[in-house]
Amino acid sequence: MDIKLKLYKFEKEYNDIYQRPSFRSDKARYSDELREWEERKTEAKLLEEKKLIKQEFERVASQYLKDREASEDIRKKISEPILKKKY
Repeated sequence: MDIKLKLYKFEKEYNDIYQRPSFRSDKARYSDELREWEERKTEAKLLEEKKLIKQEFERVASQYLKDREASEDIRKKISEPILKKKY
């Protein structure tokens, strides 16, 4: 009989706490806050990835410009003596 009484008290307490409307609304509010937090975290990750991509693009672009300038300098050094020759 004692076990049935404890079970009844537990079920009553459970129903009083977890089945009340305010608990359900709190749970919904917390899940909304969690969803918003996850969205902000995802947005932050995307912004960070975008920033890294931009940095990598700038690095590659600057290296390309340096290589292009170097190749133009080499081309000038090679072509100048040829252009100065008179045939």
